[in-house]
Amino acid sequence: MGAPRDNELVTAQLVGNDAWLIAGYRSAARLLRAAGRTVDADSVEAARALYAAESSARLGATRHPDVPPSWQGIGRTGATSPRACRAARCPDPPRMAALAERLWRAAGGPGLGFYGEPDSLHAYLFADLATWAMLTGRRDAAERMLDSLLAWRSAAAESPSCSPARRATGA
Repeated sequence: MGAPRDNELVTAQLVGNDAWLIAGYRSAARLLRAAGRTVDADSVEAARALYAAESSARLGATRHPDVPPSWQGIGRTGATSPRACRAARCPDPPRMAALAERLWRAAGGPGLGFYGEPDSLHAYLFADLATWAMLTGRRDAAERMLDSLLAWRSAAAESPSCSPARRATGA
């Protein structure tokens, strides 16, 4: 369950949590295989495949056009959606593309954007979208987002997780 003060602003079962679990299964299987524990790795991989199939079926059963913030369909898209889907290698690439398009549309195109209210920019959410865009052949979108991250970095070359949007709007 997500806490009501998480980015999704809801107490619900977050889709991103399931995606992180799928990614964790994959990592555990790789570590077990590297340690020579093939039987255990195969068991974890079988559990991952089953959980991924069940999650994919649940995602397909939602009425949400992309990746919902929670299985209940409530909340706002949080930072875990693109990152978790990328980590889990989302089984439904069209939904991830639809999520990116929805977030980019709200922000005026690929670049540093926001979710929820447009009063603040969220670097980590759009850094994850930039990585996803790069991995899926959307090079121009990835470069626009990465250029935005560079433009918004601090003197210490850090990108804040949340910044006032005044600079982006010229206000």
